[in-house]
Parts: sequence; C-alpha cells; structure tokens
Amino acid sequence: MRAKIFAWGIICLLLIFFPCCKKTPTSADDVQNPITTGDWTTTAGFGNFDFTVNSARSHITQIVYRFSNWTCGPVTTSGTVTVSSDPGWAISERSFEIEREVHDNVLLTINGTFADSGSQVSGTWVANSYGTTCSGSFSGSPTSVRY
Repeated sequence: MRAKIFAWGIICLLLIFFPCCKKTPTSADDVQNPITTGDWTTTAGFGNFDFTVNSARSHITQIVYRFSNWTCGPVTTSGTVTVSSDPGWAISERSFEIEREVHDNVLLTINGTFADSGSQVSGTWVANSYGTTCSGSFSGSPTSVRY
C-alpha cells in the first residue's frame, strides 16, 4: 500500500513541476502582441507593395504592387497592379506567401513574416521572368489600423 501512495505522490509532484498540458499559441490572436490589422506598406527592390490584413488577423485580403522602372529578364515595367482575394492569403504562425502573375510571364512570390511586436513585417521576394530569376528582400510597417 505504501508503494502505491509513494508512486502517486511522485506522479503528482511531476505533474506540478512539469505540466503536460501547457497551452501553446495556435493563431495570431493567441500571441502576446497580435498582428496589426489594416493597411501596411513595404519597400522592395522592384518598388513597393501595400497589403491589407483582415480584422481576424488570419488573411491578407488585398495587395497592391507598385513597380518603378523595374527590370527582370527582358521585361521592364512601371505601374500598379492591384489584386484582391476572398478570403485572402492565409497568415499562419505569423508568416504568409503570396504568389501572383504580375505581368505577362512574370511570376512574383512574396514570403513574409510579422515580427513578434506585431507592427513590423519583413521577408523576401522572387520573380521569374522568361527564365530569369530576380530576388530581394523587403520590410514594412502598418500605415493604418482597422478594428
């Protein structure tokens, strides 16, 4: 009988000092500093891009690419491309990926991560144009907050 009581005592102590059911964050809302909702702006090697984070902090619902005399392979482009999506491009564990054709035969992929502060974003972009690969990095911050 004493052996059973001793064993249960050890188990209880282990559970107190080493909890096995600790909750871990599973979405942007569970972290200490949530991702800022609303409009964001970034600076990238091709110009810049702006995007919108929805109120649930779960998706990017719109992206606006602004090209400034940018050349990748045989293509040189300037101007604006706006793309909206419903429900949008998913934000998972503070990261996202957006892949879009932004010009004839120019595929642009953006991979970004929101900082722990929730008010900074950074990442990389890669463009493929007629077999030529161009790439760079970007960083940005919110320009307006929506609730």
